[in-house]
Amino acid sequence: MSLLKLTLFIWLYDLLSRSITSKSALAIITVLIALLTSCWYPVVANKNLNLSIHITFHRDRDFNREILALMQQNHIYRIYGGDFWGIVPLNAIDNRVNAGELAINGDNVVPRHWLSRPSWFCASGEVFYALNQTVEADRLIKDRIAARQGELLLTKGDVTIWKGPVIWKNDRPCVN
Repeated sequence: MSLLKLTLFIWLYDLLSRSITSKSALAIITVLIALLTSCWYPVVANKNLNLSIHITFHRDRDFNREILALMQQNHIYRIYGGDFWGIVPLNAIDNRVNAGELAINGDNVVPRHWLSRPSWFCASGEVFYALNQTVEADRLIKDRIAARQGELLLTKGDVTIWKGPVIWKNDRPCVN
């Protein structure tokens, strides 16, 4: 598909450059063609896609304000959990917050680096955990935190906020 798009783009550019002598007009048309050839498929394929049903994060929601208040009281701005859509949007609460997704790999809790900065998992001391009891990984993480004398701070529905030690081993080097 990309080769076809590139071939079409080159052919169209060559055709237009023969008939349009103004370099600025050609540049504008070239950018428009590039955008149209890049954007048409997502627009056509996802015309009924509603992302708001997947992302329910609201910075001013009471629960998020309570999490931020706990962070400010404890001077801890790192929060982790196994529910991607529950944990990663917490990065938007405050500029100081580092939220990262954790996963279970066999008997180990491991960081999921794919959408978080590797340095965010270079934590020591105590951190927060936002755990959703409907997510299996979070239930296993909760058991590990409780076994290491973690402290339950807040419960809202299925989600609990814990303060506890780092329970994973970082698989990437931590360089400051």
